[in-house]
Amino acid sequence: LTVEKEVLAGARREAEEAVGRAVEELAEAQAALALRVQSRTEEERHEERARAKASAVQRQLEEVGRQVKAKQAELEALASECEERARLSTGDTDRHQAELGRLQEECVTVDKA
Repeated sequence: LTVEKEVLAGARREAEEAVGRAVEELAEAQAALALRVQSRTEEERHEERARAKASAVQRQLEEVGRQVKAKQAELEALASECEERARLSTGDTDRHQAELGRLQEECVTVDKA
């Protein structure tokens, strides 16, 4: 009976040690899992910030694109206005030359008279 008690006590110690090791391994596994979760969460936050920055940059690019189109339209309108003024100016110059020629002819006529 004493031998059986010693065998049972030995088995119990081994079982308790095995349970203790299992508890330690479980704690290590839980700690490793917590680190992975934390790391993944940080990665997700980083990715979320990167997506937010990319989205902000995209919006800025779109706004710059709209501003460029507006400026381009403004420049095209100015160019058209300049072309129209140049055309009118050329017409005015032609009329002035014709008027000058007519006045010169009148002067010659007056001088001859």
